[in-house]
Amino acid sequence: MSLSIGMMQGRLSPSPDGRIHCFPAELWKTEFPEGARVGFDCIEWVYETTNLDRNPFRSEEGLADIREAVEKSGVEVSTICANYFMDHKLYGESEKSLHENISALAGLFRRAGQLGCKGVVLPIIEHASLNSERDREELKAGLYRAFEESDDSKVLALLETDLSPEENLELLRWLDHPRARLAFDMGNSAAVGFDPREEIEMLGDFIAHVHVKDRIRNGGNVALGTGAVDFDAVFQALARIGYDGDFVLETARLDDEIEAARRHLDFIRPFVERIGVAGEREGDAL
Repeated sequence: MSLSIGMMQGRLSPSPDGRIHCFPAELWKTEFPEGARVGFDCIEWVYETTNLDRNPFRSEEGLADIREAVEKSGVEVSTICANYFMDHKLYGESEKSLHENISALAGLFRRAGQLGCKGVVLPIIEHASLNSERDREELKAGLYRAFEESDDSKVLALLETDLSPEENLELLRWLDHPRARLAFDMGNSAAVGFDPREEIEMLGDFIAHVHVKDRIRNGGNVALGTGAVDFDAVFQALARIGYDGDFVLETARLDDEIEAARRHLDFIRPFVERIGVAGEREGDAL
């Protein structure tokens, strides 16, 4: 079983404004050949409010440019990190804004499907956290509408939340939709002290995407292997649930972006390969 390892867009070029996470409007095309040279299989595209008018994911012409970059480099766009919906939420907004935001999500699902993407990551964290039962009701209604309006795409909504494992399990069971799944962020989980074995095995098949990062307890991003993440425990648990999705590095920025990418890829590849070997053995046993 061959598992794909990708890099969050923007981590292969200097940040234009010092942000750790951003769409590289000037340099996005260069990240495809750079990613291929480093050894990545895919890139997770960043779709955010900043520089939205320059983001090629907004239009058919832009999608054609992305397809060309994919074909030339061999590096796929597997998922979209839609930070846009942290500012334009599917809950807690006016009726007019909710309608516009749901339509925007449906359009993003459709374009993602046209590009062959697996899912759209929806960060429901920080200022976009779910704070009430009404937020949850509006989220469910909004997702269902966006799914209906993009029924031909089948692209997943990959929810990344700051809820506890128990609350995430309850939320996904309640949403009860085959396109609603979880993006598991091992760094965020470790930073608040969750046990990865319990969390991953509890959430099981709901986990359809993994962000790879390391954080210190109650603190920020650090280089892989220097923070609170128990990588052995995380990957053993992912192997036990039979995880077969992508691993996207959302890692700390260091002084040299390309060297940091190589260093982080070298660190994580043996863990990912162990899951692949475990999956092959399980398949042989069947």
